[in-house]
Amino acid sequence: RTVFVRKKNLMVQRLGELGIRCARPSEGTFYAWASIAGLAAPLNDAEVFFRRALEHKVMTVPGSFFDVNPRKLRAGPSPLASWVRFSYGPPEANVRTGLERLATMLGKR
Repeated sequence: RTVFVRKKNLMVQRLGELGIRCARPSEGTFYAWASIAGLAAPLNDAEVFFRRALEHKVMTVPGSFFDVNPRKLRAGPSPLASWVRFSYGPPEANVRTGLERLATMLGKR
């Protein structure tokens, strides 16, 4: 538990420094749910962010993957298009490496 709290705090702090705002710190999982809406286009789009992060060897999950819209009753783009899920489940060294790679991707090293 102590290790996960430390990794969560590291992730939330570093993402904030990169302009990525967590909705609220997780209380029971190993994921951070965060908005990238404040990033410059096109990186404020979770699908673009996802592809760019992959180029930097970082796995993220676009928020639209969690958008529940059965039978496509809601028209238009996903309201989660600027949200991303980040995991702090891996070993701390991997979390730090991923955050530094994201910093490089965003030009904030």
